[in-house]
Amino acid sequence: MKFLHISDLHLGKIINEYSMLEDQRYILSQIFHMAEENAVDGILIAGDIYDRSIPSVEAVELFDEFLYRLEQSRISVYIIPGNHDSRERLSFGNRILEKKQIYIQGNLTKQIPYIEKEDEYGRIRIYLLPFFRLAEGRELFSLERGAGYEQVLQCLLDETPLDASVRNLLVTHLFVTPGKGELETSDSERMLSLGGVERVPSVLLEAFDYTALGHIHGPQRVGSDRIRYAGSPLKYSFSEEYHKKSVVLLEIKEKGQLSIQLLPLKPLRDMRRIKGSCKDLMSHEVLSLANPDDYVSIILTDEEEILEPAALLRRVYPNLMQITFSKNEQKYQGEIQKVQMQERTPLELFDSFLEEVRGEKEKTRSDYMKMLLEEMEEDL
Repeated sequence: MKFLHISDLHLGKIINEYSMLEDQRYILSQIFHMAEENAVDGILIAGDIYDRSIPSVEAVELFDEFLYRLEQSRISVYIIPGNHDSRERLSFGNRILEKKQIYIQGNLTKQIPYIEKEDEYGRIRIYLLPFFRLAEGRELFSLERGAGYEQVLQCLLDETPLDASVRNLLVTHLFVTPGKGELETSDSERMLSLGGVERVPSVLLEAFDYTALGHIHGPQRVGSDRIRYAGSPLKYSFSEEYHKKSVVLLEIKEKGQLSIQLLPLKPLRDMRRIKGSCKDLMSHEVLSLANPDDYVSIILTDEEEILEPAALLRRVYPNLMQITFSKNEQKYQGEIQKVQMQERTPLELFDSFLEEVRGEKEKTRSDYMKMLLEEMEEDL
């Protein structure tokens, strides 16, 4: 069987007051044609279909159009909500949609539900584990307040024995980390929980033949080629400037026979930073280097004051999103540091603050802060 693995569509997203709907319609059409050209049997969508829990009418219509085209081409769809989605809204009509081979799993249950298919190599099971709040997972398994996502996932797996003789796929939306090294993250990803308890080690998922992950926007493997983040199909912040967006083409034949290919996506408009003098950036030579309709963040190197630089530059860069002067380099560095801080958990920031102020880490204060953060998580 062949599958496309995608995630983090964030339909309806608005960046710096620019609606991304036109770009999203363009990229979804591209994904649909990839599915047809590669004769896939199904598409795995690993959460964050929408950017908000109450999506705009236009965003819902766009996803409806995408699903309709897939159904007309007899391509099955497997969907879970992410942390940006409302599971109730996303799951509307799911029992009716099943008859059209569109499977949506919104609720958390003690056993991870699956859909079973069959081909010439035998049975294949697609397990659907939606995003869930940590408090919900703790309550489901009567876990103590200090339990994190790792403990909840372990309980779910204990309740879901896998048949090792069939091919098992998992679609989920979690913060899965490798045994060594760190994930490549960006500032457009919302933290899943407070206090650093969102991390799940990839070793827990090794029993699956393939795990289709959502949440992280940069496409990447997590400890193994069989555990992957598809990444978002579009860049949603300038911290993703160097991401090479793609979809995962997965072909699974006999048990253990798995091939993975990354199919590059070409956006309608790129998102990039450029730096130079106002005169140079408006020159024909520079404009010819890339699409001037891209979403751009411009750093001006001019020393002298320029009257209304944004209005001037928008004559040739109509989708100018940000502008700053390199003489205010400290301000720009501050923005970078802000992004780096956003990628750290509140507990990590607190520990760093203590170490900076007092010259050493204090376990007692850190443990107390962790308890407070967990209490806040319970109230969310």
